[in-house]
Amino acid sequence: MKKMLNIAMCAAMCMALVIPSFAAGTCTDAHFQFYGMGHCNANGVNVRKGPGTSYRSNGYAYKNDVYGFYETIGEDNGTQNQNFEWDHVHGEHIGWMYHTYFTLDEVARSTPRLMERA
Repeated sequence: MKKMLNIAMCAAMCMALVIPSFAAGTCTDAHFQFYGMGHCNANGVNVRKGPGTSYRSNGYAYKNDVYGFYETIGEDNGTQNQNFEWDHVHGEHIGWMYHTYFTLDEVARSTPRLMERA
């Protein structure tokens, strides 16, 4: 009985994590590393489908909206956020936010490339 309860709790936790990601949209990028959590520091910031203004907007981020920040490799141009101009984020919307408008609050793991940005 205890084993079944543990399995049920694990399944419920997995669903709690999966359902919000579908609600926010889908992501076709391969995520290599989770850098940490941060927030949008301005109002009406475009969260775009790709790293640049030529990509359509998936929606807008507003001041203090919370987002996770990821290193990714996408379908179109290899490692996309090595130059740190655009941040791949997951939150209310999934996509790319220009780095000026994203503040990293909690670093998940120190990496040389992330430390270059600081």
